[in-house]
Amino acid sequence: MANHKPIVQRLMEKISVEPNGCWVWTGGRQMTGYGKIRINKKVNLVHRLSYAEYIGPVPMGLFVCHTCDNPPCFN
Repeated sequence: MANHKPIVQRLMEKISVEPNGCWVWTGGRQMTGYGKIRINKKVNLVHRLSYAEYIGPVPMGLFVCHTCDNPPCFN
């Protein structure tokens, strides 16, 4: 059964907001620590989805990084 919730809603259902400002993904993670979520049978990285939702489309080849250098963070 497909999950038809908006992406932002799905992201916010698996968040732990830390005092340092990190939005830590509490769902599944890659071995490297980055959050992952399946959308339409494709595994997506949570920090890249967050960028796309809050900033705009991720240009091809762009490394989506954040200053905290905390892999499960998607803020």
